[in-house]
Amino acid sequence: MEFSRRKFIISSVLSTAGLTVFSTPLSYPANFISSLTDPNIEALLSQAASARSNGDYVLSENIYNQVISLVPEEIRAYFGLRKTYLTQKHKEYNVVRLFEQAVNSNPENIRLICQLAKEYTSVALGNKQVEQMLNYETPLLEMAQDLYNLALSLNPEGPSPLARGGGQEDQSTEGGDNGGSSDSIAEVGLEKVETKIDQQAGVVDARDNPSMKTQRRSHQVTFKNRFNELSDSQLASKLNTLKAKPDAQKRAKHIKELYRLNINRKKVSDDYLGACTLAYQLHLFDKDDTNSLGLYRKLALRANQFAQLTTVMKNNDILQGTFWSKLGYFDALKKQYEASPNTSIRNSATTTINQLIHNFNLTPLMNVELGFRKLEMSFMNQNFPDAKNNLIEIGNLLFGSLNPHDAVRFSKAYSKYFVVTQQRDLAMKFIDLLINPESPVDELLINQDSLNKIIVDYNSNVMVEKPQHLDQLYKLREKLYSNSTL
Repeated sequence: MEFSRRKFIISSVLSTAGLTVFSTPLSYPANFISSLTDPNIEALLSQAASARSNGDYVLSENIYNQVISLVPEEIRAYFGLRKTYLTQKHKEYNVVRLFEQAVNSNPENIRLICQLAKEYTSVALGNKQVEQMLNYETPLLEMAQDLYNLALSLNPEGPSPLARGGGQEDQSTEGGDNGGSSDSIAEVGLEKVETKIDQQAGVVDARDNPSMKTQRRSHQVTFKNRFNELSDSQLASKLNTLKAKPDAQKRAKHIKELYRLNINRKKVSDDYLGACTLAYQLHLFDKDDTNSLGLYRKLALRANQFAQLTTVMKNNDILQGTFWSKLGYFDALKKQYEASPNTSIRNSATTTINQLIHNFNLTPLMNVELGFRKLEMSFMNQNFPDAKNNLIEIGNLLFGSLNPHDAVRFSKAYSKYFVVTQQRDLAMKFIDLLINPESPVDELLINQDSLNKIIVDYNSNVMVEKPQHLDQLYKLREKLYSNSTL
């Protein structure tokens, strides 16, 4: 009686898919290998995985299909073929058909039944094109619900062997949902499907479904905070364990995430040197990742690791060879020189400036950035006439720009010049004018000097209104009034 009920459930689902139940297993293309009397299944699975890794997807598919035709109950071949399909584009339909055929050949294999239910669920929740290609009258979520219930009814007394010999191909090789018992997979899957049915996921668009939106936000928060309960040592151990696994680059996303979490823990405890060390390791893990490089740069400055920063930025410039990478190298040289002035660093900075001037086709934005670096070079050389000319050049380049960020940056630059040339009061007047454009302007001040005129004209035309920009100007003015170092 129980057998008849199971047969009825699975036949209801698979008849919708147009498959014959408990008939002769479907044949697969087997043109790669023929007339094998005692095939080595392990070797074939390994060959198929290697072919996929090498990008030979046709060969990989043929080998997996050959294994399935020889041993229809070999579950590893189905999951391996699934991975081969999904490594390519637009093969989701093939995956669904694969597991429909797999369940047809193995109607009491719990893992395959659960996987078919999962494929139906995935299509129902996010692949309308495949859903239309399948064109089933019964909603896919309901078909998945029936399959999960069937899986639970097939194994009432606990987990049973999942494959021939009770084994499965290694998860790192073939992927798929290989973790946990069949019962737990079925229970979790059934709970998800029933929730989605209650939410009318197959009827109401997810973008207009309040229940699904709330659930998605909750899952995002939970996922983001999933490591919060780990101690610092446990979090570090998790990173080291992941890095030690083979093919670390395939896990790059998760390794970088763990690096950043460990770095944040160090920052919270004010261990900026430790955070800088981890950020350096993160940069070495992926030297093309500009976000990791930027994180390292900030922490190196915070931890006063100027020499190492210079080396890293130099190597990055050698690797990238762009205007911006060379600009970053110059900035590192400047910071190192400010911390420990010496002729060698200054000469390297001079060479870098000359390369920036002559080796690139400069855009207006590049000219502005270069102008600020030439000004820094003049300060390093204590050549204040050149510094004044640099400021005039920058003012002319910025004239007409209404960007308040540029205004704040320019104000910091000319304030530094006026301070080192013993004209602090002049800097204060210009900052006041920038904060309050309605302030009266001393005509004598304008006519006195070409740089003064450019600053007054520029400050009169730009509006600084955002709190973050005004806050920077107030802090700058406070430093000027208190005779602090800029």
